Amino acid sequence: MERRKEDRNGRRQEGTPFLDIALATGILWRRRFIMIIITGLILIPSFAYVLMKPDFYASTASLIFENPQSGLGDLQGASLKAFDDPSISSQLGALLSSQLARRTVAAVNEGKELNVEEKTVDFLSRLTAEKKPKTNVIVLSYEDTDPVASMEYVNKHAQTYIQSMQESRRQQAQDLNAWISDQVSVLKQDIQKKSEAVQKYKADAGIISGKDSGDLIYQQISDVSKQLVPIESLKANLSAKSSTASTDQFSSFPIIQSLKAQISLAQQDLTAVSANLGKNHPDVITAKRRMEQANADLQREIVKIQKSEKAELDTVLMQESILRKRLAELNVQAGSIRQKETFLQSLESEELASRSLLENFLKRQEEIKSQISLAQSNVRILSPADMPASASGVQKSALFIALIFFGLLIGAAITIALELFDRGIETPDDARSALKFRFIGALPNSHAPELEAINHRKSLYMDEIKRIYLSLSKRNSAKSIMISSAQEGEGKTISTLSLARYLNGIGQKILIVDADTSSPSLAGKVCIHEGSGLAEYLSGEEPLDNLIQKHKDGFFILQAGNQNTAPVNIMSGKRLQTLIDELTPQFDHILIDTAPVLKNSDAEIISSLVDQVVLVVEKKREKKHTLKKVSEILRQQAKDVPSFILNKCA
Repeated sequence: MERRKEDRNGRRQEGTPFLDIALATGILWRRRFIMIIITGLILIPSFAYVLMKPDFYASTASLIFENPQSGLGDLQGASLKAFDDPSISSQLGALLSSQLARRTVAAVNEGKELNVEEKTVDFLSRLTAEKKPKTNVIVLSYEDTDPVASMEYVNKHAQTYIQSMQESRRQQAQDLNAWISDQVSVLKQDIQKKSEAVQKYKADAGIISGKDSGDLIYQQISDVSKQLVPIESLKANLSAKSSTASTDQFSSFPIIQSLKAQISLAQQDLTAVSANLGKNHPDVITAKRRMEQANADLQREIVKIQKSEKAELDTVLMQESILRKRLAELNVQAGSIRQKETFLQSLESEELASRSLLENFLKRQEEIKSQISLAQSNVRILSPADMPASASGVQKSALFIALIFFGLLIGAAITIALELFDRGIETPDDARSALKFRFIGALPNSHAPELEAINHRKSLYMDEIKRIYLSLSKRNSAKSIMISSAQEGEGKTISTLSLARYLNGIGQKILIVDADTSSPSLAGKVCIHEGSGLAEYLSGEEPLDNLIQKHKDGFFILQAGNQNTAPVNIMSGKRLQTLIDELTPQFDHILIDTAPVLKNSDAEIISSLVDQVVLVVEKKREKKHTLKKVSEILRQQAKDVPSFILNKCA
């Protein structure tokens, strides 16, 4: 059965507020007049706008850029940036510019009396230009109430744009030519000044044209260095001789060799005479004098040679000093010439660069002159616009359907919002003013009211159940009590079970009858298997004794039974009254859990058969107008003034 499936999957806890389709439908039906008024207020002006809105016809032309970049070249970077052609993306701005639109409007309406400025604003408001992705194509589109005018305007705008591009490129070429002419004049003057500066510097620096002064200096430095080599060698020899006082160094001189030979002979004669004649012999004395004379001559000649070599060394040193001084002067001249040549090269390089730039400008000037007469736009019409055969945009019939759909949707949303924004019943006085019922208790909000009732735990919830019973028992008769609610999910079944468990706990014999034929839930709440019950008894299928079950907690249960096989008008028969009359003597209290009052007529029928009627109202959920409707139904049928319980109070 469907109820078993709901139990297995874990139905939502009774009492949780939610807005389902049935509830939403009920709200819309109850407030259908408000929804009709809201929908009408939306649809009437919308329909009027659509009917009065004129049909627009869209014409489309395509432009293609053959070469998006400028064909005039880039001569000086930042100097020429004013003459660069914009990219395709920036051309969209040019196509939608007021200046170009004004030209188009004037061209299309030539000879007509027309406010060009107003027409230009109107033309731009319905003109679009878009670039196709990854292409050089721009799509131009224009809408007008006249299909012919739509085609004429978009084609004329494309032609005007191409013409303006040609004029712009021609003007760019002329401006560029004028700029180049100015640059050529300035460069010529600059070259003349630089050439004069080169010549003047050559003259001031003593640089001879056609000759390399540096090479001459370097040659002289080389010659002087070569001359220094033998002089330095001679200087070294002479210095070495002058530093040695030995006579052996003069042995190479012939005169010295001759004098040494004479001294040797004189020594030999003196030795021989002395040996033969004695020391005082005149011949010995003569021989001594001869030898002394030869030694004196030798010393005299050595002194002469030394003086001669010293004079030669002085001469060599003088020559070396002169050559080294000359070499130093030449080195200074070479350094000066290098600096002058470096500076001269810089002057000549500047002059050469200016001449090269001048040649480039002159060449480009000739090219620009030819482009001035042959200036062509780099944009052409890829496909002109044709006259549109039908109006653009959404058809009016489709707009009407969409308006009706959205009007109803918005009307329903506003209607439901009005319902939901009504916070509903807040206090017992709110419910009492709407129901005109007797208030018997306010159940606090509890996370597990069933457990509190099963365990007979002392709590605020169970204290309030006790007060409810005491309020009911004060009436003349409270044997049979019907417990219901305006709508599902307000806690009527939980409240019934809690009251039954309390009464059972104080020794009362209690029977709970599940008379909720729309969605019975009692079996699931008390954890017993679903079986035959009220439906089978009322239809005459089974006797009553076989249908009443005793729960393990002590109270008795009469299930709802199989509702699928029960007749639709099962509650309207006399067997229901017979059932209540038969059971009343057997039990202290009979608690009948019925379907919600607004869901079907079961509660209305049963309310006329029982002693007491109790309505469970969930705080903040029910609206006053809903409770007023419930009150009208129950007060007409109930034997006594019904009572109500405010559920889920803080």
